[in-house]
Amino acid sequence: MSQGGDIRRRLDNWALCYRDLRKQGISMTGIICDSMAKNAGQTLAEGDKAKRVLDYPDANLVNTAWQDCTVTHKRFLHMLYFWRESGTQRSKDRKFALICKRFQIASYQSLGFERLRKAAENEIEARLDELEKRSDTAAKQTVHAFPGKAETEHL
Repeated sequence: MSQGGDIRRRLDNWALCYRDLRKQGISMTGIICDSMAKNAGQTLAEGDKAKRVLDYPDANLVNTAWQDCTVTHKRFLHMLYFWRESGTQRSKDRKFALICKRFQIASYQSLGFERLRKAAENEIEARLDELEKRSDTAAKQTVHAFPGKAETEHL
């Protein structure tokens, strides 16, 4: 299994790819700055590129793993990663309180919340490992079943 930060990065990517984009606000400033930079022949800064690049194949893999999780962990991850917050501390606290109430965790006990978060992350990470092993095995079996086929055929 990988680091906790890696699974959280993958879950953030999953949420960004699968979240309902119709409700997301579009920054006109960002659009104008991007078009001005493009017209001036400049590219996006490395930090901006990293923020905007989404890994859709990985998001699909995470979504498949999420579908195999237990109902409790499924709901918890969905609430944690898909519920919107405005970015203020009050909004984050409200989201935390609602999730705690939903899962009957005393809101003053962040330890219970973190325990549930870690359990959900461990489960989805185990499911991802299984899926990745299965896909690696299937790819190897395909190569062994049709040796040299990919190099000779061109469409």
